[in-house]
Amino acid sequence: GGAGNAKPSTVIGGPDTGLAFPSAVAVDRRGEVYVANEGLQKCPRYCSCFPIGPASVTAYAPDSNGDVGPIATISGSNTQLEFPNGIALDSRGNIYVLSYLRGPEEACFILLGGGFIIGRADPGNSSGDPILVFAAGSDGDTAPIAVIGGAFTGLSGAGIAIGPSPP
Repeated sequence: GGAGNAKPSTVIGGPDTGLAFPSAVAVDRRGEVYVANEGLQKCPRYCSCFPIGPASVTAYAPDSNGDVGPIATISGSNTQLEFPNGIALDSRGNIYVLSYLRGPEEACFILLGGGFIIGRADPGNSSGDPILVFAAGSDGDTAPIAVIGGAFTGLSGAGIAIGPSPP
């Protein structure tokens, strides 16, 4: 019911939360809050930020508020998470995460004498940005149960939403 310059009713933040550059939020039907985290970042003075820590999905109990720890954290090499920036949940509680792949990226080189150069690096990402599907209740370094992606999907970091279940 808030409008205009209203204060938030809930804020999850602080060192115990496990949040690391959160980029998207979704809430399931029970009220659990899921957050896609791009990972710890370094932001040089003259350059774009770049990741230096692992990406993750953190989940919080309903009615969480303040500096609370997650009830689950999906993170690790088996997850295939790189730059998660979209998240949605289906009616069964499965977690869908849009994850940018490390495609053409800016690389920043700071030169002696105070200048800097920004260049492009392309490790050959032509497979599109995948949607990683994790089973309801996933936690830890777990592999997705499905990956929606590939060069023919046309996926390229747009957004993600799941509609209501059919009748």
